[in-house]
Amino acid sequence: MSLIGFLKRWLKILTTPPTEIIVEDMYYLGVLSLPVLLIVAAFAGMTSAIEFYDTFNKIGGTYTVGIFITYAALRELGPVLAGAVVAGKGGAMLTSMIAYMKDSGQIRALESLGVNPYFYVVGPAIWAGIIVTPLMVVISDFTIIATSLITYVFQLHGSTGTFYKNFIDYSSITDLFNGVIKGVFFGLIIGIISSYTGLNAEEGPEGIGNATRRAIVYIIIWILIANVTLSLIFYGSMYIR
Repeated sequence: MSLIGFLKRWLKILTTPPTEIIVEDMYYLGVLSLPVLLIVAAFAGMTSAIEFYDTFNKIGGTYTVGIFITYAALRELGPVLAGAVVAGKGGAMLTSMIAYMKDSGQIRALESLGVNPYFYVVGPAIWAGIIVTPLMVVISDFTIIATSLITYVFQLHGSTGTFYKNFIDYSSITDLFNGVIKGVFFGLIIGIISSYTGLNAEEGPEGIGNATRRAIVYIIIWILIANVTLSLIFYGSMYIR
């Protein structure tokens, strides 16, 4: 089935998603991905503090580390890390589950009973991605900022007050909201590609494994494309001549 046909069938059941299955998919995409996200975001925050401190120390600007951490976390690092982790952990699991349902005949069984498999399989996966990923973006943002602060103060002996003042002065609801919007698009990408790749998987364990690998690659590529496009819309359009 083509991607266009796939999307048309999903749009038909857009307004009536089965809530209990959405919650189950949210568990796979969000709860199971959360420990990985916290670890990845924590190390990203620590590394960012060290790198920014080293760079600005050369020009006597270590007091500006909090500014750049805030911008980096809210605008880029937080959303992209959240999207990548949800894709790699939750999206892979979702793809393999749907591919297994197809391989084991569960999808055909639903169709033979007159039940639309898109209602029970595809719709919930896409809605779960749209709901969970923005929440993961917010968690990623503040994990990066918190671990950057800890590293800046206790490892690099920077000033807590300076970092906090820079965060308050330079953080904005707009940047946080733009990151959440990125999360919505990333979640849509994760849900669509995971479902589509799973439903089009080849038969057998090898087919399921290949579908899962393809899904992760496609999701990461499209997340990066979406990130660049949205960053251009949010922050770069005024500079284009």
